Amino acid sequence: MDKLLRKLVSILLIITLTGANLSILGMYGIAYAVSDMELSEQSTVTQNKNVEFNAFFEGGGHTRTELTDSTDARLFLNIKVKNSGYLKNAEIVFNNANFKIREELTDSNVESTDIENNKILLKQINNGSDVTIEVPISILNNDEVLPDNFNKVSTTSFSGMYVDAKGEQNLVSKEISNKLSWNAMVQIALKTEMTKYVPFILEGKSGVMMQAKIQSGIEENKLPIKSTNIEVQVPQINGIMPTSIAVLANSIKATNGGENGIDFTEQNYVYNNETGIVTISMNNKSDMVSWLKGVQDEYLVTFIFEGQEMYEYANMNGIQVNSQVHSTIEVYNGNQTILDKTEIMQFTGKQKMGDIEDVNIELPQRVSKGYMYSNYSSEIKNETPYEVKYTATVNSASLTEKMELIQKADRFVNAEGIEIPTEIAGSQCVYNKVIKINESIFDKILGMDGVIEVYNIDGITKLGEITKDTERDERGNYFIDISDKNNSQLIFRTSKPITEGNLIIYIEKAIKSNISYAEKQVQTFKGLISEIEEKTNTSSVVAKMQMMLEEPTSVAEVTVNKTDLTTVVENENVEIRAVLNTSTEYNALYKNPTLKIKLPDSISRVELNKIDVIMANGLSIKGIPEIKMENGVPVINVKLEGMQKDYTIDAEYKGTIVVLNTDITLKELT
Repeated sequence: MDKLLRKLVSILLIITLTGANLSILGMYGIAYAVSDMELSEQSTVTQNKNVEFNAFFEGGGHTRTELTDSTDARLFLNIKVKNSGYLKNAEIVFNNANFKIREELTDSNVESTDIENNKILLKQINNGSDVTIEVPISILNNDEVLPDNFNKVSTTSFSGMYVDAKGEQNLVSKEISNKLSWNAMVQIALKTEMTKYVPFILEGKSGVMMQAKIQSGIEENKLPIKSTNIEVQVPQINGIMPTSIAVLANSIKATNGGENGIDFTEQNYVYNNETGIVTISMNNKSDMVSWLKGVQDEYLVTFIFEGQEMYEYANMNGIQVNSQVHSTIEVYNGNQTILDKTEIMQFTGKQKMGDIEDVNIELPQRVSKGYMYSNYSSEIKNETPYEVKYTATVNSASLTEKMELIQKADRFVNAEGIEIPTEIAGSQCVYNKVIKINESIFDKILGMDGVIEVYNIDGITKLGEITKDTERDERGNYFIDISDKNNSQLIFRTSKPITEGNLIIYIEKAIKSNISYAEKQVQTFKGLISEIEEKTNTSSVVAKMQMMLEEPTSVAEVTVNKTDLTTVVENENVEIRAVLNTSTEYNALYKNPTLKIKLPDSISRVELNKIDVIMANGLSIKGIPEIKMENGVPVINVKLEGMQKDYTIDAEYKGTIVVLNTDITLKELT
């Protein structure tokens, strides 16, 4: 038994020591692989002593730190062909790199550059050559990058065919490793303001609501954010701290690229009612780092002071806010860099500011009137589609029992700002087609048992409802198709929100193809206004927005089939093509157009042999084209008659093509 026990102890001891040694070996192996000493001692010799290759940074080293916005970052390539022979078909590839080749790479030894794949092809290099190629590089600054993008060892792979003095071909190759770190001079961008002060009396509840908006990020997004931590000192009323707080994120794009703050939950903030500090925390993604440009995080922090005493004190004395907001941000770079900044949020007031709930509306910036005009003459009628986005913000789920969104009828507006109805004698110019809401947003704000009921404007006729069982489209949106209802105004009624956040509803709408206004009246329309009203048990708010109705513009293009002409003889059969581009509704359809094709002043004579119209689309040649001298240059005048009826969207051609076959004589001294 003792012998068996001793054997077991010996075996376990051997396993333990072996494991420890392997762990130590692995640890040192990793350190050895990325050590600066190892990088500096790399050999440049290939399989043939006559060919050497090296890749290094300025000064000859293999480690370097550059600024993310640097235009001077360089990697140098050195190729030597000694004694005899020559090198051909040489290729250099940068593998596992955290940089890309810049387009301005120019060198007489470079055959071609593949920027997308970080690859360089070299010309033949003869014996006795010692070639150094300067490769301008820049950081990989995609919207998403790997976590090691700012401190990385990459390999430069060289391969080619060395032809020796006897004409024998020898494959040569070499890999050189370099460690490149990226950094930047960065500062936190932090802005705070009080946006709401609302004393309230609701069913059985009274108190005061205040809200702060906090915008946070890195100035100019020079580096991606690894983590954001914001501490907010809560305001007080008469020395008393809030009963409860709620935080919602309008945007977390600066920290992790999240849309609409869906990923921000109650797990991302905590309120310590003893210290009076609200702590907001957000991390970037772990697998791929989000690095969006031109964005910031935006948080709304809502403070609720419950009780009749709070309500009466605020109404009588108003409030004074002098709170500290402290932001700590860790960024991705070659080092562990943590930044911090403090702002003081101040506010003094007695008058109510804002409402408990908010609603917003977004429209496209512009929509073309091209289809509206073409419908008057074309047999093919087209609607003018657009999409509207409604955002109902739940600032306090505890105070909000339900929401009702009332869609107002859209209105046209002229240059003087006068609103013109889109409904005439019961005939509607604009109607709703499809209602959509993202599944994740629905589940977050209303929960798995939530519901949105959709009614006609009478509030009685139910057109449908959205629940967890509603059909989804390919993008994960719940949707209801009501295009057959001929509806221009809707009412949305929701169940009680379960948390704070933005409830976002999209509606596909369209201006009908057969509106009740004449073409001359449509010409006076400069915009279209949409409006939405939100009613809750706490307040009623309205939002409206205008989009531009843009006049289509005439677009034409001209091409010539011969780019080289001679001065010795007449240039025969020179084909000039004029294209009346109608490939988008933002381009105007043509009516009785005249084309004036101005030719270079180096042409002394033009003979028109033939003229054709391809894909006429309602146009035809009127009379015989004229060639006149205008301001010393020849101009071909082509008159067309008729009117184009249809757009050529998604067609193989852009529009009507006028083909001129000409003989051209150049001036002798051209």
